[in-house]
This record gives sequence, C-alpha cells and structure tokens, in this order.
Amino acid sequence: MIRSSVFRVQACFFACILATMALGLAGCDSFQQRLRFLDLSAGAEFSDARFYVRAGAPERTLSSRDVNYDGTVDLNREQSKLDYFYSVGFFPGPVPFVGSDGIGDYMRMSFTLNSPRTFRGTLHNYPDDGRVTTNPMTATTNLLFPLPDALGRRTEFVFEEYRAYITLFFPHFRSENWYFGIGHSFGQSRYNLDLLEGTNRVASSRNAWMALHALQVVYGYRIGRFFEEGLFHQTYLYFELIADSPNRTRLDVNLQRADGLPAASLYYRNTYTRIGIRKTVDLWTTDSVVKEREEIEKQLEEEDRRTGDEEGTEEEINKAEEMLEEKEKAEQEKPLELTPDEAKGPL
Repeated sequence: MIRSSVFRVQACFFACILATMALGLAGCDSFQQRLRFLDLSAGAEFSDARFYVRAGAPERTLSSRDVNYDGTVDLNREQSKLDYFYSVGFFPGPVPFVGSDGIGDYMRMSFTLNSPRTFRGTLHNYPDDGRVTTNPMTATTNLLFPLPDALGRRTEFVFEEYRAYITLFFPHFRSENWYFGIGHSFGQSRYNLDLLEGTNRVASSRNAWMALHALQVVYGYRIGRFFEEGLFHQTYLYFELIADSPNRTRLDVNLQRADGLPAASLYYRNTYTRIGIRKTVDLWTTDSVVKEREEIEKQLEEEDRRTGDEEGTEEEINKAEEMLEEKEKAEQEKPLELTPDEAKGPL
C-alpha cells in the first residue's frame, strides 16, 4: 500500500512536469518552432548496473558486509558493460514560463527516450546466504555475518529496461560550436526482471514502472562546422555522464528468506558513460524544400509563359508590319489609271 502511494505521487509529479512543459510550449508564439528540432543520438557507452539493499542500523554498525557511504549494500560485483546505444528526443529549448531572458538564458529543458537495455549477472546472498534456521538469534547473526560470496547463495538476474525522462539543465552554456550543461533528469523506467536459481525462476516482474532521478553532465562539440553542407551540417560529437540517484523506488519483487520472513527490498541504479554522435534534424525541412521547389517551378513556368506571350506578340507585330509594307509597295508599283475626262486633256 505504501509503495503504491509513493508510486502514485511520483507518477503525478512526472505528469505535472509534462503538463507544465506542454502548457509552456502551447503558450509560445510558435508551437511548431519548439518541437520541430529532433535529436537523434547513437554511440558507445559503458554502463555499471548495481542492485542493492538498504542497510539498517545494526548492519551499518556490526555487519561484516561492505556498507556504502549512503547506507546501501551492493549485491552484485562491479562489471562495466560496453554496448552501443541510440536515443531520440527534442532539442534543448527554453524552460516553459521562464523564457530566455536573464537567468533563463542559462537554463534549458529537453526530453529523451532511450533504447532498451538488457543486463545479466549474479546477486550474492540475496535474499539470504542460504542457511536455513528457525532460531531468531541465529537468523540475525546470519544476516549480519553472511557467508563469503564464493560459498553463499547465488541468484542469477535478467533485467531489461527502457527510459523516458525530462532533463532540466542549470547551468547551461552554449555558443555556435559547443555546449555544456549540468542537469537533473526526472522520468520513468519500464522494466522486466527475472531472478533465477538454477533452472527455477524464484521471482519475476513484468512491465513494471519505476520513477527515475539522475544527475547528468554533457559536453558537445559541433563537428558539422567542417561540413557546412550535407548530412553532417548540424552534427555534434558529445560526451555524457549519467548517474542515477540512490533515492530510488524499490523493484517490484517479493521474496522470503529461509526463516520465513520477507526479504529486504531490492533496489537498482546505474551509471552511464557515453560518447557518441548527436544529429539535429529539422522535421519541417523536407516540406519546406518541396514547397520552395514547387514555388520556383511555378515561377519558371510563369516566366516561360510570359516570354512565350511576348514572343508571340512580337511575331504578330512583325507580320502586320510586313503586310503593311507589302501593301504600300504594291500600291506604288500599280500603274496610274486615268478617267475619260483626264485622258482628253485640256481643251
């Protein structure tokens, strides 16, 4: 019940951000101008997916497990994964209701939809180290002092997710050929999770949603300056770092320990280090070119028609002048005819 309420609050918060962005865009003089630039990104990334539980006060004080600075305990080992990625989104624009004046000139907002990702690995000593006991004291001791990873319980995981989020950059600096921004990303992640022990699936979650919050740092350089015309004109080479916040919603997994008590809540976070190419596409460019081409063709046709009319008029005038000249010449060459009285001459 508590988790459901938290999810509703986070979903409402994300919906409010989207509504605010939409209203701000709708209030602009040109709605199409705000959404006409689409960002297409692709490249290589290092990702480090971490699954963890939150350590209680006894664990932070007495446990032999490695507790992180933020009071969490990692369940899987560090394993950086190199993979390709692609994403689509809208070009960072002014923040709705803030504009580009004053401090708004250093603020930008963007939207991104990432490609799906799949992670596989092993969770150690989750939901417990595998030792079965009904003694509460022994169970507590086993929790505080679990078996080494090589001897403890091993659970394989398969995790798939894709993300959609809005990033608010502040500060954001830019010039004609580069940009740099630091921002916070808020959004949602849709995921599938399977936990396996041997050939048995001990837990599964399908099409579940999880709220996102991450810190993002990005720097881009416009390599399109060397290609003033063509495909790479509005193209950037960029470096990006995205680190998920540890303050996350727990995964939708329900397991029991060997002593019959519910397992600790399972959490997930990731860190992405990316280098790639970002291409800005004008969604209205094709239509504009076609319209301009049609207008040019119409103008050429009109000019040809006018030229043809003018040539036809000149030909008619020339013909009329020739006919008039021929008529005058014929009249001059015609012999003079006298009347009978003029032929008799003077008396």
